[in-house]
Amino acid sequence: MINPFSRFSPFLKLPIELICHVLSFLDMPDLLNCTVTCKLLSGLVHETPRLHYTIDLAKHQMLRLSSPPGMSIAAQRRLLHDREQRWHSLRWKHKIATPVPAAGSIYEFVGGVYGNGHGHGDDRRVSGSITFYQFPSTGFPFDESKPVPSWTLSGFDINIIDFSMDPSQDLLVLVASSVENTGTYYQVHLRTLSTNEPHPKAPSPILDCKRTLGPEPPDVWTSFRIQILDNYLALLIKDVFHTSAAFISIWNWRAGAQARCTIPLTMSVDDFCFLSHTEFLIVVPRGYLDIYSFTDPSVHQKYPVLVRRFGLPRLQPAHHYWYISATANPIPGTAPRNRVSTPSARPVYDRHGVPPTSMHPASPPTSRRSSTDSTASSPEPVSPQRSDSESATDDQSQPQYPPQLPPFHPSPSDGLIACSLGTLDPTTHATLDCFVF
Repeated sequence: MINPFSRFSPFLKLPIELICHVLSFLDMPDLLNCTVTCKLLSGLVHETPRLHYTIDLAKHQMLRLSSPPGMSIAAQRRLLHDREQRWHSLRWKHKIATPVPAAGSIYEFVGGVYGNGHGHGDDRRVSGSITFYQFPSTGFPFDESKPVPSWTLSGFDINIIDFSMDPSQDLLVLVASSVENTGTYYQVHLRTLSTNEPHPKAPSPILDCKRTLGPEPPDVWTSFRIQILDNYLALLIKDVFHTSAAFISIWNWRAGAQARCTIPLTMSVDDFCFLSHTEFLIVVPRGYLDIYSFTDPSVHQKYPVLVRRFGLPRLQPAHHYWYISATANPIPGTAPRNRVSTPSARPVYDRHGVPPTSMHPASPPTSRRSSTDSTASSPEPVSPQRSDSESATDDQSQPQYPPQLPPFHPSPSDGLIACSLGTLDPTTHATLDCFVF
């Protein structure tokens, strides 16, 4: 195409197609700056779908992924606008109901997978099995008349206190009471989410933890916080009433048990969450959010450094912060990726490798969840891949592989931290005031 503005600038002498190609490498702020330089660039930015799509993505804090085969830029923009309008008005694309047993003693929801651990009565441990449910997402074909795919892991040979998972890495993290005479109180088991086998990418599938003892016997009033960020695994162990006995351990779980840094805490700590691959947040119940920087423990096992502190508002006299929790979901800095296969239709294997004749979830327990609080889910799960060797072995709905993923994802640099806190005046009989921000 002949450029009518070629007499004004050497750059504008290029064909229109080349100018648009050059502009396609710019981000949203630079494109907006181009619109105020001249009429030609302003018109190209606003009238070229690919360039305007870059502005749309940044406006809605989205990250561009690889375009699905055969989907035009115009179709991707329509999909983006439809998503934003549905979130604005809370109009869901689909609704699907599936029978799920009552919440077990411990449960978890991460990356579109819900895990329900079963115990006995009011026991705060997993003593029988963990049932996982794969919930569908946009682009994930499913039959609304059938329950969602699920699978159960059973036959555990350890006393599970808490668990978390990362479906994108086929990683199941189990916190269990340590066996006697090992010198530690807890052990972290790294297994596959699909088969409950030791994770093949973990040089040390069992990690030892030894916390400082409080006045009570270990594991009586102990709570846990598990965070997984790619290669990093963090575990906060604290005594509910004596948090000075708490500590945080961070491993590079793909580098072995020695790739670890431990942070003994001399002050009370309510919560912990990763902010990025180099920073994490500690919640101090006195009303502070402390940010620490850390290095990969497989490279340098240095003590994390406090880099900044944010103070919450001062309360009226006699009032105190009773609790503060913080959750970042998805964890800022994490990029989307394809998920490994999940055994939505595989038979359930026990610890001896023997499958039962059919899948069946454990009986719905009557217990409540314990005081544990592991990392929660990201809003949009990515799709699993299925090998040709996998076949349906039950009558549950089977996803079609590979599902079509959306061409965009929430920007990793625009994460949110949700804080929940309660304030109390212990001198009165007033109720606990709770806030979320």
